[in-house]
Amino acid sequence: WLVLGIIFVAGCASAPTPPDQYYRIYAREVAESNAMAPLDGVLIVRRFLSDGLVGERSVVYSDSDNDNPLFQYHYHHWTESPTRMLQEQLVPYLRRAHVAREVVTPDIQVDAEYEILGKIRRLEQLRGDSPSVVVDIEFSLTKTRRSELILLRRYSVEVACTDESLVAAIDAFNDAVSQIFAELSDDIHAY
Repeated sequence: WLVLGIIFVAGCASAPTPPDQYYRIYAREVAESNAMAPLDGVLIVRRFLSDGLVGERSVVYSDSDNDNPLFQYHYHHWTESPTRMLQEQLVPYLRRAHVAREVVTPDIQVDAEYEILGKIRRLEQLRGDSPSVVVDIEFSLTKTRRSELILLRRYSVEVACTDESLVAAIDAFNDAVSQIFAELSDDIHAY
């Protein structure tokens, strides 16, 4: 029994661990707008907020048949926290959409007339018979000097995946985030 135990332990110990894989979300390109910017001033895009698992670097998934329990992949991670990754994607997107005279992050340390803050409510892959991803973000846009709320809206998009793979899910995440950013840009232009 001792020999069998040693062989078993040695076999388990020599099993290779899968390598960690890292993913980014990219907002799809938006055509640069020549329209007059509706926000005449500097717009600061704050780092997004999130609760629980959504803000961590491991990719989150659930079963499409029962989306109540959430799970994290052990070897599949975002390149950085979704709160930072989405902030870094939104800034150039809003610049190209020409929603304000300037769009910056707080790192620039300038006085801004406007501030946008996003809260990630869902950012997860749904696995099962109908694989998809769900992205749900609430945005608030305020005028900083008067603490005036200009926009408060929750954007939620579900995009079907071609299959249950994480590669297909990342492509769907890109589409979902791009749809949300486009709707946000349209709402700011409607201001």
